Parts: sequence; structure tokens; C-alpha cells
Amino acid sequence: VMPGLHEVIASKTTRMWDTSDEGWNVRGISAKDIAEKETAFLERQVDMFRAGVYHSVAFTAVARDMLGIRPKAACGLSLGEVTTLFAFCEKNSKQSHEIFPRLVASPVWQEELAVKFNALRKAWGFAADTPVAEFWGGFVVHASRERVQHAMIELGQQVSCVRIVIVNDAKSCLIAGVPSQCQALLAQLGCLSAPIEQGMVGHTAEVAQYKPQIAKIYETITMPERTCPECAGVELYSSVGDRVQPLHSKRNVSIPEHVACIYAELADFERIAKQVSADGYKVFVELGPNDARSVAVKDILRDHKHVSVAFDRKGQNAWRQILRMSAVLISHQATGCQVSRLYHPTLLAAARAGTPKPNRTRKDIEVNNRFPYVQRQPMDRPDALLVMHQKEQLQRQQPSESAAAFRTKGSKLEA
Repeated sequence: VMPGLHEVIASKTTRMWDTSDEGWNVRGISAKDIAEKETAFLERQVDMFRAGVYHSVAFTAVARDMLGIRPKAACGLSLGEVTTLFAFCEKNSKQSHEIFPRLVASPVWQEELAVKFNALRKAWGFAADTPVAEFWGGFVVHASRERVQHAMIELGQQVSCVRIVIVNDAKSCLIAGVPSQCQALLAQLGCLSAPIEQGMVGHTAEVAQYKPQIAKIYETITMPERTCPECAGVELYSSVGDRVQPLHSKRNVSIPEHVACIYAELADFERIAKQVSADGYKVFVELGPNDARSVAVKDILRDHKHVSVAFDRKGQNAWRQILRMSAVLISHQATGCQVSRLYHPTLLAAARAGTPKPNRTRKDIEVNNRFPYVQRQPMDRPDALLVMHQKEQLQRQQPSESAAAFRTKGSKLEA
């Protein structure tokens, strides 16, 4: 779709992509192979971060440089909000590689909030040798946040180690905690649910004490300046604090501390989408892999005028999905979207000149390698009709005469 994307990524980052992308860009030869690699990937927080930054920068480049989309604002959920600081600020993206050594070396993501999950062991009283699966797991719950909170109040201490970590939309959220307690909550709710891998502790009260260490990891990240080309005219939304608002409207914001707060506070996409819509933004374009957020926007804003599309949909051909998305954006205008850069200039010139496309049903004919290829003519042309007439005349003749006529007169015939 965008042959120059590798050069774009190279220009916006430095040593981020020196090694193989197998760690953060999962591929496989079978569905089983991919599923196994995806499960392992979700447990590697460093690679999760790399993948998040990569996709954010890449999709933003395609949206703006290839499709000409002119964003007025940007928002995200959890890591998605963090990656806007890279996608809309080349200075930050070029320093992104400096974060990786700190991510790898920090005990926060290697011992406390991931891998060993020592923070939960200490907070909830689990021994050092207790398997992680016995005290940490996640579930997607098909119930509203309010309904889940009410059920948790009813159960009290029975679900003391269960947390709501993400609100997807008005009808679903994600819970995590001790699996047995999560199951008790699900039984109380009596709703549909599905287990989901949780490779880290995030968006819970247990993260709060580690905010200084998280901020230290991101100490090189700065506020995207309004004067930089990537961020000019774009409001980056922050979900930190009591209300969702543009990041630039906050005073004396420390971006490293801001990132730490994103990981520590509840990730509530319903709240984000409603506020962005209330601020006058009605067209939502999801840039990440899959279309979970764009589908959520449709549910959250179902009673409000809006447009919600996605670059990617699981199981859909990427090229066709981009064209479908572009068609929706172009029909609603005002986004700047256009598709001319997706096509080679010679194809565009031919289209503008009205050059007819070759008919793939026409075939050239060569008899015994004795006659050169010729273009097959449409059957409604006068010369084609003449050939047909001659063929009918020959068929009325005797077989020997017919064969001779074909050799002398019909060296090139329509099939």
C-alpha cells in the first residue's frame, strides 16, 4: 500500500529497528503457530511497547502522507494514548530507542508489575513460589461498568482482589485479578465473558506506588510542541485526572509523570469518546491493528451524529479495507482524504485520458507457431463479422476445399 513506509519509519526512529522485528511483529506459518506466538508476545511488555509505537507511527504516516487525512485531534486508550506522543512528535519518536534499555533494566516491568508480578504477591499475600496463573488473570465482561461495580459491592470481600482495568464501551469492560474471584463475579453477573491474557498489571491502585519509576523510564519524552509540523493544529487528548481534555490545556505538565498516570488510572474509553465528541469532533479514524475502538465508538455514540471507521479489520484484505474506509471519509468530506496516491501515476494518467482498459477475455491466437500473435477483435467489428461470414461460406463447401481455404485465407481466425 505504501512502498515508502520503511523509509518513513527509518526517518522517524533510530536504533529502534536494528534487530529483527520477529519479537514485536508476530508472524507464523499456521494459525496454531501464530496463536502460540501471540500468547508469548502478550507477556513481553518491552515488545508490546515497541509494537505500539511502530503501529502508531506507521498508520499515522499512511493516514496523513498517503491518504491526505487532516486530523484535528488525537486520542487513545492506555498504550494508544501514550503512542500519540510519538506519532505526533518526531523528536519523541527519534528518542524512542532510548526507552528500551530502561524498560528492559527496570524492575517495574521485569519483576513488580509483570513477569514475576511481585507487586501483587506483596499486596495480596501470595508466596514467591505461587504460580502467576493462580492469582492473576483477565476476562472481557459483557456488562456495563456500573453493573460490574454494583456486583462487586454486593460480593464485598469475596472479590477483594478483582479490579476493573478497562472500560471498552457502554456494554463491556475488562476485569483482572485472582481468577477464582473473577469467576465468582462472573457468576454473580450471569453475563457472557471470555478469558483474556494479561501480561502486566495496569490501571489499578497497585500501580500507584511505582509511578516514579515509570516516569523515570520515560524521562526523555517531552510535550509535543504546537509549532512542530506533526502536531500543528492537532489537539492531543489526555484522559488523566478528573476529566478528559486536550493535553496542551493543562498547565505545567510533566510528560513522564503524565505517562505514569496513564498506566495507574482506570482506562475508560467510553468517557474519552463521549468527551471528544462533545468537543465537536464527529469523525473517528482508528489507526491501530484491528477495529475494536472504532466499533466501540459506534456503540458509545449510537445516539449522536458521528462517523467511525478503521484502517484494519481482522480477516479483511488490507487494500480493500483501506479503500472502503477512504470511500466513507471522502463521502463525508472535510477530512482531506483522497486515494490518488495509492495508484501509480501512469494508471492515473490513463484514467484521466479515458484510455480503455484491456479486455482480459480477449486472447491472441497462434496456429502451430507459424503465425504471429494478433489482437483478438471484438465480435461486433465489421472485419470480425466478415471473418465469420467467410467461415460460414467455407463450411458449406466440401471438406477438402474447406481445409485449403482455411490454410490460404484463414491464417488468423477468431476463436
